[in-house]
Amino acid sequence: MTAPEASTDRRLLVASLAFVGVLLSGGFAGGWLASRHLTAALPYAALERLPLGDPGDAPPSVRAQILQALALLQDGYTRRDLKQLPDLMRRVFARDRDVVALGTDSSEWVSGYDRVEDFIRADWANWGDVRLAIDHARVASNNDTAWVATVGVVTFHTAYRATSQSIRFTAVMSRAEDRWVFRQLEFARSADAPSFFGLMRPETFGRLHLQ
Repeated sequence: MTAPEASTDRRLLVASLAFVGVLLSGGFAGGWLASRHLTAALPYAALERLPLGDPGDAPPSVRAQILQALALLQDGYTRRDLKQLPDLMRRVFARDRDVVALGTDSSEWVSGYDRVEDFIRADWANWGDVRLAIDHARVASNNDTAWVATVGVVTFHTAYRATSQSIRFTAVMSRAEDRWVFRQLEFARSADAPSFFGLMRPETFGRLHLQ
């Protein structure tokens, strides 16, 4: 074999190895991305298997009442019965107190009892199936004010498939006589997993911390 032929063969070998390396990296990245999506969009059943975190500093009696109100809100989002919406509003909101609702889109920011009712009505009519991890909610309180934070999943159904997205839910509540009512609530999208092409960028690898 002449020197030029040997040089050509070496270049072909290096190119082949580089191509195989890209394929392996792509497979690794694709698998990593898939696993990240599995954890980023938990199925409904997995919500109740989440490890218990910090429950917050609310007294047990306050926490129980807060979770009861959260369960009522969840029940409404599960049933999505528009005829029952006025009753839900009376049970978990107070007409004589200011209330604010924020949705996952930047334009979804409404205030006032009636507008929040319209906000929830639109959710029930047009949004996906919402499930919140109620028992895992963090509840902190100070006198007649409480703060709530938890995670959840919203699933969108089409004729061919169902897709899920992780969400975060936060709320501020206040005591109204013998019950707790929502004063501010927000549904927010959880941070999206990086795209495949984003993973393939050299600067991305320096920021990866596999768990």
